[in-house]
Amino acid sequence: MSIHDYKCSQDQLLVHNSYLLEWKDLRYSVINKGKEINILKGVSGYANSGELLAIMGTSGSGKTSLLSILSNRLFSQPNVKVSGTVTLNQNEIHTFHSNHYIKYVLQENFLFGTQTVRESLTFACRLKVPYLIKPQVIERVNEIIEHLRLTKVADNMIGNSMRKGLSGGEQKRVSIGNELISYPNVLILDEPTSGLDSFTSQHLMEVLQAQAHLGRTIVFTIHQPNSKMFSMFDRFILMSEGNFVYQGQTSGAVKYFSDIGYQCSYEINPPEYFMRIFHIVDRYHMSSTEKEILDICTNHYRETLKEYMIPQIDSLTEIDINKKLYSASIITEIKVLVQRSMLNVRRQPMLSAIKIVQALFMSTLIALLFNNSGHDKKSIQSIAGALYFNSINYIALPSQAESITFPLERPVFLTEYKEELYGVIPYFLTKVICEIPFQIIFTTIYSLIIYFSIPYNTYDASKFFIFYGISLLAQISGNALGYLVGSLTSSIQLAVVMGPAVMVSFLAFGGFFSNTNSFSSAFYWVRYISNYNFTYRALIINQFTDFDFNNENDNPIELLNFQGEVWENAGSLLLVTFGMMLIAMINLKISGEYHKRR
Repeated sequence: MSIHDYKCSQDQLLVHNSYLLEWKDLRYSVINKGKEINILKGVSGYANSGELLAIMGTSGSGKTSLLSILSNRLFSQPNVKVSGTVTLNQNEIHTFHSNHYIKYVLQENFLFGTQTVRESLTFACRLKVPYLIKPQVIERVNEIIEHLRLTKVADNMIGNSMRKGLSGGEQKRVSIGNELISYPNVLILDEPTSGLDSFTSQHLMEVLQAQAHLGRTIVFTIHQPNSKMFSMFDRFILMSEGNFVYQGQTSGAVKYFSDIGYQCSYEINPPEYFMRIFHIVDRYHMSSTEKEILDICTNHYRETLKEYMIPQIDSLTEIDINKKLYSASIITEIKVLVQRSMLNVRRQPMLSAIKIVQALFMSTLIALLFNNSGHDKKSIQSIAGALYFNSINYIALPSQAESITFPLERPVFLTEYKEELYGVIPYFLTKVICEIPFQIIFTTIYSLIIYFSIPYNTYDASKFFIFYGISLLAQISGNALGYLVGSLTSSIQLAVVMGPAVMVSFLAFGGFFSNTNSFSSAFYWVRYISNYNFTYRALIINQFTDFDFNNENDNPIELLNFQGEVWENAGSLLLVTFGMMLIAMINLKISGEYHKRR
């Protein structure tokens, strides 16, 4: 059998495989302000292959914490205690790469809004599934689209807050598809119907039921399904305050609670009734009635546990504990990310148009303000001012834009990084690579208009090309400053505040407002990390070296106490730029690792 035939038959082979997810005596507690809070209190259970297992419970009952442990996403932390075992086909999930077999779908949909359904699934397939060539990727994506009933919207854009796209239910199915693309045997979902209407929720349950019929083990949390959805669940777990109060066939739940005195009338939806009797207003100050209900149901569950703990352990598929986790090469990661980024640019032409208009407007404005400069003292002062305006425009405009872009993309990056689709370096290099064409366009337009309109030093053609090179490097440095600010926060509002604050600090030490020798010794060091300083120095030295002054005493190089050659200041600017990028990458790495442990 060829690789192609093997891969394309994986979903069909699931029917003949059997994967049992089982957990025993799971305990989970968090220490907060010296006090230990118990979230899971020794729960045990299982999920059979080919079944829908629904986990219900009021807010704070421990549902999401349970899923995090079952999917091996809860990492050890100093303030967290976890005990118990989780096994897949009787192998502890910590002893092998469980991510091969178990996939987790978050409650929120973190998707790239400018991609279509087909493009999003293709992106996931190329990074998650090994050995597939282009025709095989297309075939696999088409299979998932058909499985999830997304054929009619396959070529529609997903959409975001700026652009209308898919419905909530369709976006949720795309999120599920991004996990199904790699042939998982166990699919775990956190509140997949959250925010969906009743009809859409039921449709989603039908999709999950079809996946279970393929042989997958489906585990999900759900808050309050309608009666028809409830009847679709094969098995059902009810939680309250970190305890299981029921686990068994869904069809037997009403009778179970009726036998211990909690009769659900026919006109009431059973899940609604269960939520009502186990609703607790304040878990830290429970009423006597709330305690009584919880104690009765918890004790009865423990007494009858053996009757319901009957997992299907026959003919379990053997787990390959030595199978290594697949990771695409860094070249593939960069290639796929660049293609997505360029697609994102094409789908948002207005943003590109705004950058071009910005370059035209700012260069024209400065050319009108400072044109027809000569060689006298006033003209030289005007040229020096124009060059500082250039420094500001080259650095401030891209830095402000990028400082906002990073927080916008942060949720998608963190989600995909947590899924180990790519690393920080490919993501960051992609950002840099995809911005370079626009930086070249902006710098070309700006330089051609402003250089010969003022004019700057036109005695030697090399002066213009050096000016252009410094300007382009300043643009890249502005982006790096934006990356740095944006990497420090997930809040757009905070980024908008932080960006100008950092910019003003660096501007003050840029060399135009104050002579180098007049800086306070306490803050003198800031000029060594100010990209404005090195940009302005390089531009001034390039402009006024070998300049025909009417009076040599008017030389700004001497007046501003600038030293060194153009290449030395350009090199320093490059080092500052690399330093900002490095710190930004470290910040992203720390954020990504922290998000992994949540």
